[in-house]
Formats: sequence, structure tokens, C-alpha cells
Amino acid sequence: MRTLIEGEEFYQLKKDLKEVKRFPARYITFYIRENGEKWVQDKPHPELHGGGLSRLTLVDKFPDFENTEWSSNEYYGQEAFIFIEEQLKLVKQIPDERIRYYIDKEGQKWVEEYVSNLKTDGNLLCWIHTIDEFPWE
Repeated sequence: MRTLIEGEEFYQLKKDLKEVKRFPARYITFYIRENGEKWVQDKPHPELHGGGLSRLTLVDKFPDFENTEWSSNEYYGQEAFIFIEEQLKLVKQIPDERIRYYIDKEGQKWVEEYVSNLKTDGNLLCWIHTIDEFPWE
């Protein structure tokens, strides 16, 4: 089974999905399928106007929407990787848990958590957000 869906398959699968949460400014929508599968619709190039053609990706879990406002202190998918490359310095990586901790130039602490095992354009989909303290502090 493919876990990255584009083109005609995208439109067919989308008919079976129920929207859970939408973040239009970031071109991201979260869906659930009747069988419990979790899907994320995003655009491969959110940094560009229009973001490119939509795609659906099967993920393991969604970000914690209840404890999140999806502010400028949170990024998801390709936008997260762009932010990491341009703004953050790696502090610690925990490979077994697929978690990385970063710090930015102002000293703000960040955590990157993977939400899918799928490799997309050479990157894993992830969710990155600020934290008050590193777990080891």
C-alpha cells in the first residue's frame, strides 16, 4: 500500500476522508478515514504562492490540537524542515524515539517529533514546536 497519494488517487481517497482540523494559511488539513487511518493533506512547497499540487500522506499520529494554537511557534511538514534548516541549532537527538531538540538564536527551546515513517522528498514529516524546558533539565 502506498502512503503518499497524489494526482487522481488523491481525489478518489479524499472522498473517503472526514476533516478533523484545517490550517489554511499553512496549506495543511488533517483527516481521518472510517477505518481509523489518519491522513494529512499538504502542499510540497508551502513557502511558494499556492504551495504546489496537494498530496495526502498516511501518518501515525496527529499533533496535539487541544494543547496547541498552531501559532508562529509551531511548524509542520515541509515548513518545519525549512524552519529547522534556517533557524535552529541541534542540541540533542534521541534516535530510538525519533525526537530532536533544538535551540534558536534567542535561546528558545524547540522539539521535533516525527508523525510518520514515510520519506517524502528525502525528509520525514514532522511537527516542531517550542517547549519551556528540555526533559533532561
